[in-house]
Amino acid sequence: MVPVTLAQVALSLSTTRGLLMSQILSFILYCNRLKRYILMIHPSNHQPRITPKDIPLETRTFLQKSCSMDNDDVEACWDAVKDVVWQEDPILAQVKDEASLQSVFSQHGGSLFRAFKLFSSLLITNMF
Repeated sequence: MVPVTLAQVALSLSTTRGLLMSQILSFILYCNRLKRYILMIHPSNHQPRITPKDIPLETRTFLQKSCSMDNDDVEACWDAVKDVVWQEDPILAQVKDEASLQSVFSQHGGSLFRAFKLFSSLLITNMF
């Protein structure tokens, strides 16, 4: 996988109406979770490891609504970040779901993770 820099993404998105960082991050996270669905509409001979050029209409519509983008912005954003989403970026994989995030906390969180775990268990115990 060839790493994609923020400068490359910014350059690719220079033709958009000025997307917010929150829109771009949400777009990446949503696409990461929608990968299987995106693959479903492609011909069965499409290699899953090859990044699709386009995304399905339903996915574009969802991304437009959930990320507050128009169709041109969705297409530009897909072109800018599709390889980050598709090629399993190791850092992005750490936040792809709750289990991955918990694994990162337990591995790198040190006292922060221990305090978080303690607080979570106390909160759950005192709720009932």
